[in-house]
Amino acid sequence: MKDFKKASILLLKRNGFWLLLSLLVVLIFTFFATNGSIEGKIHWYANTLNGIEQAAQGEFDGSYYIKADFVEKLKAKYPKKLPAEIFKDYDDLYNQAWEIYNDNIESDEYREIKYALNDYDTLRFNLNENSYRTSQFKDGHVVLAEQEYAVINLVLFFGLILGFLFTSMEHFTPYYEFTRMLPWSKTKTYFSKLGLGALLVTLAYVVLVGFSVLLWKTSYVSNLLYTGGLLKTLALGLGKNILFFVVVVGLGTASGNIFGHLGMMIIGLGGPMLLTLDYKILKDMLGLGLDKMDAIFKFEDLIENKFYYPLYAPIEGLSYGKDQMLIGFAIFSLIIFALGLYWTKTARAERSGMLILKKSVSHFAFFMAVITSVAFFGQIFNTFINTRGLIILPIYAVIGFIFYKLYKILFNIKIGV
Repeated sequence: MKDFKKASILLLKRNGFWLLLSLLVVLIFTFFATNGSIEGKIHWYANTLNGIEQAAQGEFDGSYYIKADFVEKLKAKYPKKLPAEIFKDYDDLYNQAWEIYNDNIESDEYREIKYALNDYDTLRFNLNENSYRTSQFKDGHVVLAEQEYAVINLVLFFGLILGFLFTSMEHFTPYYEFTRMLPWSKTKTYFSKLGLGALLVTLAYVVLVGFSVLLWKTSYVSNLLYTGGLLKTLALGLGKNILFFVVVVGLGTASGNIFGHLGMMIIGLGGPMLLTLDYKILKDMLGLGLDKMDAIFKFEDLIENKFYYPLYAPIEGLSYGKDQMLIGFAIFSLIIFALGLYWTKTARAERSGMLILKKSVSHFAFFMAVITSVAFFGQIFNTFINTRGLIILPIYAVIGFIFYKLYKILFNIKIGV
């Protein structure tokens, strides 16, 4: 515990300014994201409620959607906040609009009333299953848990910056070599980074999510918030953020600079799926008969939506709305944690500044960089020539040779030390 405290203080002194700056930036983005979402919901209520009011009078037409004063009209009617019982004022109007529509269903003049009715269905009753908005509302109330996913994902950005500061960014100065002379083991350094980082991620999460919820609770639509499932969503979101931070730090222990860390993040979060994606692209471009009967597609269909799917496609474990995927992502993060511990113990200081610290990992990363670049740029090139088959094999060979030479240089130079 004493060593952990000393290591944590050292990390905070070195990175304190950047941590505060990162938190401030994410806080600003949280404000804009939350405020934008609140304004969007206000517009949706105003548009829908004023629309059904006009429809009940038989006056609704498509031009209503482009008028700019519908929010002002609603706020003039309800100057403080939207009342919790607001739909008592509009359900009768909704029924009146239906009567007008049914009585004049053959008339083009009244046809657009159906748009107002559909909007009210979506907002009030959630009948329109094809609308993306249905998950945003429950019985006409804003589902607060759905609104917090944007903030939860913003905290991931803070964890990403934090993981980079604690690992790959150390190699831009002689600080990494200095840490190897500290009076505690490299293992304790690794655990101190994870422990302190988890605490900071949790603190940032509480601050940012709390700020977002406060904005909603004091907003114009605060009386129409549905908070069911919020605690579960926030708890799972915190777990996802901590697990993601573990992955960032674990992959960072194999990286000798920030560029290597970025590459390891792509390879790590892409997982085996990245390799099979390269396979699909190359096979398709070469005209070798890629179809849904391919073994890769059969395998993906077999494991898709299973809790262990993130072991194949780790980035899917970060998808909101797929809670079961968090189990697979937790297993993946545990694997990266163990690898990070091994890489920490066996890393060689003389490779500091190179893309990858471990030579064995460097060989694999080199292969993935070349093959993925060939697939990506080959597909871009193919959009211009629009052809497939073995005829473009020489083009792929040239692209592969260029990237092989380029990465050969990049993987053997030091940056920042």
